[in-house]
Amino acid sequence: MLELNPRHRRQVKKLNCEMNLDEVLPRGEKKCLVPYGNHNRGTMFLDGRESISEKLESTFDGILHSISGFYYGRLDIRYHSLTRLERSENFSIIELNGAKSEPTHIYDPKHSFCYGQREIGRHQRLMVDIVRASMGVH
Repeated sequence: MLELNPRHRRQVKKLNCEMNLDEVLPRGEKKCLVPYGNHNRGTMFLDGRESISEKLESTFDGILHSISGFYYGRLDIRYHSLTRLERSENFSIIELNGAKSEPTHIYDPKHSFCYGQREIGRHQRLMVDIVRASMGVH
């Protein structure tokens, strides 16, 4: 099954050093090959903006307002379900990335290269607006 994933060729040598790729799992059993998201480990990043709700925004507004000096960035989050995440239950913030972090939703395979470039430009304009607002410049 691993060979069916087009990303396997980039990772098979690394994975083979870390685990037995000839192991056959019982039907229905799953095994996590890489427990974290990373471009050079073949992770696929998806755009989940359709899952953003007022409840979810409220949850993270509460968390992020407590971080002095954090106005814009990206969170890498591991969670069990969207419902529990909205209730601020059973999730972990793996990374807090500041304003210079990449907007990883641009790597969703459904988006084009041009879309990604426009999004990077949009993020840069937002950062300019944040700096101007913090300086009292309009």
